Amino acid sequence: MSMRSFLKRALEGAVHDVEAFGDGVDALVALIVDRFDPLLADIVMPGLDCTAFARRTFDEDPAMRVVLISGFAAVALRAQTEAPSAA
Repeated sequence: MSMRSFLKRALEGAVHDVEAFGDGVDALVALIVDRFDPLLADIVMPGLDCTAFARRTFDEDPAMRVVLISGFAAVALRAQTEAPSAA
């Protein structure tokens, strides 16, 4: 079972509405049509890197809570990359 499938089942078991997407591009398309709060996204995902994805989600809804997670033991973001901010 993939981590995405596991998290989806666990969150649904805790009575949350969950939509799961296989890559950042599909998730971003869904964000344009629907609202997700909180949004849980993988740091390492196909189609769109997490920094670009986080910036685009902030553009769509600055109040949306975004949680970035990773299934990798060691993930390093580039030092020059900054997370989006409300300022």
